Amino acid sequence: LWRRTEGPLGPHEAVAGAPAPGIAVLPFAGNDPALEVWRRGMVDLLSTSLDGAGGLRAIDARTVLARWNDRRKSASGSVLTDLEVARACGARYALIGSAVSVGDRVRLAARVYDVRTQETLGAIQAQGPIDGVLDMVDRLSIEVLRAVLGTGEALPLPRVDLASITTDSLAALKAYLEGEAFFRRSDFRRAKSAYARAVEADSTFALALYRLGTTIVWGEDDLEAAEILLGKALRHARRLPPREVLLLRADLAFVRGSPEGLADLRSAVKNHPDDVEAWYLLGEILFHLGVQALVPQAESEEAFRTAVELDPSFTLPYVHLIEIAFSARGDSGRAARLIQTYGSLTADRAVDRRNRLAFHLAFGSATDHRSALAEIDSFSVQSLLLLADYLWEPARVRSQAERVLTSRPLPARHGDAVRVLRALYYNRLSRGRLREALATLETVAADDFRGEALYVAFTMGLPVPPAALEAELGPGSAPSAGLLQTLYGIAYAADTGRRERYAAGLEGLRAAAERSRLAGDSTSARFTIAAARGLEGYALWRQGLPAEGAVLLAEAQGNATGWKERAEFNAMLRFWLGALYVQMGDASQGERYLRPREGVHYTAGYWQDPLQEALLARAYASLGQHEKARRASAAFAAAWREADPGLRERVEKAWSPSKAPPAAAPGPGA
Repeated sequence: LWRRTEGPLGPHEAVAGAPAPGIAVLPFAGNDPALEVWRRGMVDLLSTSLDGAGGLRAIDARTVLARWNDRRKSASGSVLTDLEVARACGARYALIGSAVSVGDRVRLAARVYDVRTQETLGAIQAQGPIDGVLDMVDRLSIEVLRAVLGTGEALPLPRVDLASITTDSLAALKAYLEGEAFFRRSDFRRAKSAYARAVEADSTFALALYRLGTTIVWGEDDLEAAEILLGKALRHARRLPPREVLLLRADLAFVRGSPEGLADLRSAVKNHPDDVEAWYLLGEILFHLGVQALVPQAESEEAFRTAVELDPSFTLPYVHLIEIAFSARGDSGRAARLIQTYGSLTADRAVDRRNRLAFHLAFGSATDHRSALAEIDSFSVQSLLLLADYLWEPARVRSQAERVLTSRPLPARHGDAVRVLRALYYNRLSRGRLREALATLETVAADDFRGEALYVAFTMGLPVPPAALEAELGPGSAPSAGLLQTLYGIAYAADTGRRERYAAGLEGLRAAAERSRLAGDSTSARFTIAAARGLEGYALWRQGLPAEGAVLLAEAQGNATGWKERAEFNAMLRFWLGALYVQMGDASQGERYLRPREGVHYTAGYWQDPLQEALLARAYASLGQHEKARRASAAFAAAWREADPGLRERVEKAWSPSKAPPAAAPGPGA
């Protein structure tokens, strides 16, 4: 939902697409603490059962619970009624009921209301043993539809079978509902345990499999395990409502590193503007993969803000909103408010602690800095890297990130040490501290990331020692198992005119893609083929055929998506395209690929580099957008204020209203 001239649409504007009439299921009243899980559970169960039946749209359970928990007093001082809560959710109809113990049985009773007229459309009830709750929910659903649709006994009603879209195991269902409560509070450890119990009780329970995979992404950052679980959930997708299938497919593509679910999610939030999870997932995909789809950061932020507006107690959107406040805006006031709110809601004390320490390091006094640095001794390597990742804006705090990364000896585990050194290298490079960055590589083995790191600096047009490049990427270099080192070795062969080495490298990529295809790994095969196309386009550019090269590079950039090293190669493709178009005099296309990507920096995608800002200044100036050009140059100068003396000339030549824009773009040979 992006209007290119006016900005993103909010939830109220999204309603303009005329979604189906909504029904809000309010939490049931109850007389027995043993039924507590079913009081709110009825919101989930009946919403799932009713959504899409008879042309109705169930208001998202999170939105209902958020409005119900936040029943503020009206102007007259009285507490909002359940019908007023339903109206606040945008519902046309409301279901208000109770769950009462009657001996060893449960009675579910409810009334259906027209929210606009406050008229009762019907009173319904179902009674039975607790292990028959699914049958009771099905019977209630049928009666709700009869009341809303006014069909009468003689007309057929849509088939409702809750077990077919959830589970027929009471133990699995109860564990799933418990997991939902923990998940909403970012209590991933207990959520994972609850969802795992649900899956153990029913291995075909698609919703539980889906949620278990999502929890593993958040709690453990294990994309491979999550992909397996989401794949299993998809195999049982016939048991899910259409909306859940759409979300599952988009989430599975996301875990695989593809933004291809964006179109479906935009459609979902248009048709279900109250769907908290759809808005959140849209924001999540855009935050991480939107840059690869050339989507502005603002759409991601708006999606998260909408999810929070719909359900202020849902903790997950706050995580990235806090990151954006830090790394994209350098906004201390916004960051402080978000951190305070998140801390009051979440069960994840480790993330809350990291947020607060990051705030002290970014915006605090010298005393705050010393205190925070002393406190991070107990951080894991992952937490240390994430903490450093916050420290990007304003530019003056980037040196604080270096202090975080060097605050203690390198980890004993080789892989962890490499991750820290890699972040340190790109931090220093982004500040124009080339000598210190190169010194970082002295302790890095060739197969770790040394060749890749040198090629990045070379592509930026920085004075990398030619002998070092030759040693890592030239004919005499050892074959590398690293993806980026392999890809950049082929690019370097194109840079240096070594045609046979370049052709052999491309042939190796095509063979690897075929092996992946035969092994059933379509994701790897697609990326590898796209990477080869991109390198073909790059070679054409270097051979003096920029227009032909741009066609292949653009095709490759749209397909070579993914996580980690794949994301970084996609960033390289975007940089090549931006520099190529600026060189060709097409500044508007250049700006499209070089546009500042807020919130993405040296550990997540190093091409949001200050030198890119200098190149953008040139593009903006040629487009007559002088204020943007001034801001881009100012960002470059601020980031490079402590650059090596030999590189200071670049800062001095940065564009300003009284100076010409930079004469040449960064790049090999610049």
